[in-house]
Amino acid sequence: MSSTNPKTPISSTMAQSVDTFILPDLHALHPFKGGQNPLFEVVRKESRDWINSFEILPENLRAGFTATYGELLASYTYPYAPHAVLRVCADFVNVLFTLDEVSDDQGPEAARETINLFLRALRYEPDLDDGSPLAKMLIRYAATHWFTPYDSHWVNLSPKFCRPSQEGCSPKLPTPFL
Repeated sequence: MSSTNPKTPISSTMAQSVDTFILPDLHALHPFKGGQNPLFEVVRKESRDWINSFEILPENLRAGFTATYGELLASYTYPYAPHAVLRVCADFVNVLFTLDEVSDDQGPEAARETINLFLRALRYEPDLDDGSPLAKMLIRYAATHWFTPYDSHWVNLSPKFCRPSQEGCSPKLPTPFL
């Protein structure tokens, strides 16, 4: 082990081999307090029920998926988010985990098609529905979350749509997504 003194300036230790690295106290360096969103349990159940309703993953993979707690990631990332925002984030994490599970068993071309389907859903491409449960899940996610009412404003996460306050803008989903 190196006998480098952690208080020694870096320039004088550059030539020495360093076996350890001491991180600063990161919590002391920022004023934000971590926390879990109090809506976590409610959103977790809603998001799980929603993702499972499409029956994309087989039962054995669904059990492993349930153990991932993707909704908890959203809850810690957005500890102050209201219900609608936390739900968008939790569903997004669950969609990503589902896409990962689906693509694990696919070859390169099929995995590329799966990811392209996801990207097309995020862009509201009208020819998206190929009849598969995955397409139905992605269409429903995009239709309910990418353009959704929130606090009397429209949250517009898609670059293809304008804000309702803009002249000539209509906060309606395109026909294929209704």
